[in-house]
Amino acid sequence: FPFLSDAPSGFSTDGLEGPYNPFTEQSPTTNPALVLNEEERSSKVTQLLGNIRPTYRITSWLSARGQLGIDWQQIRENDYESTVRAPSDGGFIRRRFNTVTNITSNFTLNARETFAGVHNVNGLVGWEYRREYLTEDDNGFIGINNDLLKVPDAASENTFFQGFNTEFRLMSYFGNLNYNYDNRYIASFTGRYDGTSRFGADRRWGFFPSGSLAWRISEEDFFTADFVDDLKV
Repeated sequence: FPFLSDAPSGFSTDGLEGPYNPFTEQSPTTNPALVLNEEERSSKVTQLLGNIRPTYRITSWLSARGQLGIDWQQIRENDYESTVRAPSDGGFIRRRFNTVTNITSNFTLNARETFAGVHNVNGLVGWEYRREYLTEDDNGFIGINNDLLKVPDAASENTFFQGFNTEFRLMSYFGNLNYNYDNRYIASFTGRYDGTSRFGADRRWGFFPSGSLAWRISEEDFFTADFVDDLKV
């Protein structure tokens, strides 16, 4: 029973006054009814998203494509504890302010061409960049002593003020080349050169190559299994 008025007959309140029962299974300051009625929490999130992707055909076999995107978020959190909820502090206010900015961009050149009717070549080269920036401020105030005034200016003391900012960046150069002969013999090669600010200067960049070879047996003249649409090794 969260309220003293709900106590059964014969239950001793030891002279306590007020509506909230301090003898619940939780501690006196975490009585569910006390938290519900004497604490106010709010969170407001504002987010802006934007993205643009232009494409330009340079020739019949070559095109350029770019992308620029932004994701901006602002988070405001307020926590107010009344003088009943935080009696030793005379009321408590906490304000947290957080801003996150994400910017991404990339650019690619894409090529595709067929020679002599059987030599099919396509590939791309590109560049990519990402930056994330985060700032946060966190403040606590006590000594409001008046539940009508729920703002930091009404507090008698600023108990803590803390804040930080952090940033990381990622940049990549990449390329891909694909070749197939008459849609039967296939080769593919890919490479990325990535760098991140999360690592030290001597380990910031790394190269990551990959490649593959394939034979599409189902395109050969000797392959006559009609129940198989595509067979490749």
